[in-house]
Amino acid sequence: MPGMADSPATEIEEIVRAAARAEAIAACRHCHGTGWVCERHPERSWGKHGCDCGAPGIPCPACNMPPLTVPEGAAMPDVSAVLDEIERIVGGSDSTD
Repeated sequence: MPGMADSPATEIEEIVRAAARAEAIAACRHCHGTGWVCERHPERSWGKHGCDCGAPGIPCPACNMPPLTVPEGAAMPDVSAVLDEIERIVGGSDSTD
């Protein structure tokens, strides 16, 4: 099916990336959780409660940039240990609690 993950590991990686991105946007001091900043004043959020200078909005460079693309032929880093750690913590088997 087009747009579907190739494997369960790929699907988990996509979920982790989406969650990390949502968390980064929500905590961003530049856009205050909107994901957008003023083009003329990128240190100010944009929108209804943001900068009112009239300049257009742009994706926040601190939290709302497109994901990094890997050049063709380059190897993706092995993130399996990170995913295992996330699963261990989220799965409730974290022994530090």
